[in-house]
Amino acid sequence: MWITTREAKRSFWRTLRTVMHTGLPLVGVCVTLAAALFIEAPHARVGIVVFGLLLIETGVWKLAHQLLPDERQFHALRAEGDQFLLLLRHLHEAALALKNDETPAHRRAFEDVQNMMHQAVARMAEVAGKTDAELAGVQESSAWGR
Repeated sequence: MWITTREAKRSFWRTLRTVMHTGLPLVGVCVTLAAALFIEAPHARVGIVVFGLLLIETGVWKLAHQLLPDERQFHALRAEGDQFLLLLRHLHEAALALKNDETPAHRRAFEDVQNMMHQAVARMAEVAGKTDAELAGVQESSAWGR
């Protein structure tokens, strides 16, 4: 099977992210150990150890990933998924409130969250498998149809 240029680029960026995620902490550890073992001057040793620790933290917290281009294409689905997780938390809170005090208000709140979750699933089904560019094209065509 032939790999397209786009897939090769995506694979390159994904590989680079993986290498940076594991490589930066390893390089940081090596720099820190080398400074501690082989540098005689105390000021230089401290400076290089701090630099090594910064490399470790940069890798662990994935701070370098912000410098790389974003390869996500399905932002709408991601946003809907995040919204669904938020609704899940609200559902849990509403269920606990209903469990503790079964009132019509709590029952209505629980059912409202359920309805919002059903609507969120429907929106996820609409945007699933569609890139941001495809969704922009659909929105433009629907705007012209009005």
